[in-house]
Amino acid sequence: MVIAWFQLTKSSSQRDVILSNNRATLTCTTLNYQVVLGTVSFSRGLHYWEITVDKFDCNSDVVVGVAQPSINRSIMLGKDSHGWAMYIDEQRLWFYHNDQNENRYSKGHGGNGAVIGVLLDCDQGTLSYYINDRLIEPNGMPDAFKNLPRGLYYPAFCVNKNAKITVHTGLLPPSLRRSSNSDDSVSDTL
Repeated sequence: MVIAWFQLTKSSSQRDVILSNNRATLTCTTLNYQVVLGTVSFSRGLHYWEITVDKFDCNSDVVVGVAQPSINRSIMLGKDSHGWAMYIDEQRLWFYHNDQNENRYSKGHGGNGAVIGVLLDCDQGTLSYYINDRLIEPNGMPDAFKNLPRGLYYPAFCVNKNAKITVHTGLLPPSLRRSSNSDDSVSDTL
């Protein structure tokens, strides 16, 4: 596992996107989606990062995942063929790629203070998600996305007005943080 640290970066045209807290916190001043990328890309290895939901109200959206360099930054992450994402609010979630959403679930992040984890395995071509340290298993499988094509992937984030998230990098996934004899190692099955 490679431990990587990164900050958030936006394009000069993204005037509605606000980065603060040493470019680790993201807010947006409009209802229009804007994709923000991490400053580091990955092409091999296992990588994990988390997002804390700092502010969230009933009209907010949080979308997290990965994107290839040619992602369209002016639409929601997952709308084009260069982004893989989990859309999540307080009550539901689904996985989104190439303008197709799949596996809708009546399970959200729970609101302010929630922690969303993203696990990218470039070698296996998989993308998995955690909510509050519990693995999300769509259809009983540990991966939200499989068979990601080889290439470069950036951590990617998308929020709209009334949402604020902070990204935490340089972390181990929950499965590697737990001791081997822990009773809470059972994953949450959707």
